[in-house]
Amino acid sequence: MRPIFLILMFSLFSPFAFAWDPEDETFDPTVFETIIDGSSRIGDPSPVYPKGSSVRGFTYVMGSKSPEAGVGVMVSLILTPDPAKPQAFAPGSAYLSADEAGKLAGWLRQGAELGKTEVINDQPGMGKWTIRYEAEHGVILTNDTGKESGDFVLSVPAAKKLAGAVEHAIKTAEAMP
Repeated sequence: MRPIFLILMFSLFSPFAFAWDPEDETFDPTVFETIIDGSSRIGDPSPVYPKGSSVRGFTYVMGSKSPEAGVGVMVSLILTPDPAKPQAFAPGSAYLSADEAGKLAGWLRQGAELGKTEVINDQPGMGKWTIRYEAEHGVILTNDTGKESGDFVLSVPAAKKLAGAVEHAIKTAEAMP
């Protein structure tokens, strides 16, 4: 009886037993929830850091589809406020068309091979999002609102994982009715 109970226990809790690795470069769309540092995170996130900070944040990506706008992808950088910099610029979300999201995924996959700064999108009120690679830091996403700006760092493996999440969001949204 005890072995059956143990098998049932492990099968019931297996979705929560996902071993998250911050240097993993493969996005797993089957992961519903990840427990990191004792907290729950939605899906299989990539780690992201404000440039110059050791406070780790995470990504969240979601696709949508509407008759008016077509396929869209929201890429969010979710950061816990840094106690040392309480007024630091928060990154927010980039709302991308399917074309912009596809280009972003390609640039993220280039990682260290990304040769120049690329403009992801520029939306009034939402900021100008760019991507570049810096050898001493990694892949840098920048949001410049005109009043404030912030640089947010992904390791090359984390950038590749984020590319997989963006590609998955595009495919999922395209399949929506």
